[in-house]
Amino acid sequence: MDTVHVIHNHNWVSSDTDPSGPSGQCTVGAVYGSGSVKRGLRLSNIFAETATSCAVGLQINKQAFNRHTTPSGCVGSIIDTRIDGIFFDEPFFLHQGGYTTYLGGEASPSSGCTGELSGRIDGFAVAGTVDGRPLASSDFTVPSGTVSGVTVGTAVDPHPLPTYTLYSGRNCDTSQGAVAELGSGFAVSSATQCVRRCHSDWSCDCVVFDTAGSICFKKRGCDPTNFYASTGYDAYVRPAAAEVPATVQVVSG
Repeated sequence: MDTVHVIHNHNWVSSDTDPSGPSGQCTVGAVYGSGSVKRGLRLSNIFAETATSCAVGLQINKQAFNRHTTPSGCVGSIIDTRIDGIFFDEPFFLHQGGYTTYLGGEASPSSGCTGELSGRIDGFAVAGTVDGRPLASSDFTVPSGTVSGVTVGTAVDPHPLPTYTLYSGRNCDTSQGAVAELGSGFAVSSATQCVRRCHSDWSCDCVVFDTAGSICFKKRGCDPTNFYASTGYDAYVRPAAAEVPATVQVVSG
């Protein structure tokens, strides 16, 4: 499966009680109780809009609610899984459930359940970014004994960031230069990340970056001809929204 957009994945609303177990309700995942062996799953370029509580939540459990074990009570393993590119605009948001990205196999296989029917996760590779930083092994909770061969790395967004026009020392608001504010300001690591957050939101026409506090403000209906001077603030305008040619610097990905 390639190119999946997850819109408004506010999954923490129910993840404190449903489903039961540490895997929660992550962007990719489920609690498996099936006797079939899952092998060679390939996912790529998954884009999650707004905050999510976790990236991947894969758990194998013979007591899963919707279980279909073998007649002997065995559950199949998950073998050779790859997620090539999973991208999160915002940091992980741990709410009531407190879930983290999780991988876990069946901790107590039924008697005689061995090999590919022992309910393991073997060979799992994932690459992605979270709020501008690489997805890391420290994001994962992986109990020992039921999981092996996990690799975690960074990925490059396949959609190149176009050039946004920079209006250095300029600002805008609903009274001058913009039609609407798109939420409150939020912390970012850089001006480039601020621009990326705008570009992932189709309603965003420009951003204003507070250079001292590294705070980003998304705006809609931006008119650069009405921007006003404001020391310590820079405005970045989406190409389609830029109405006036600029002679200042530009930022690009």
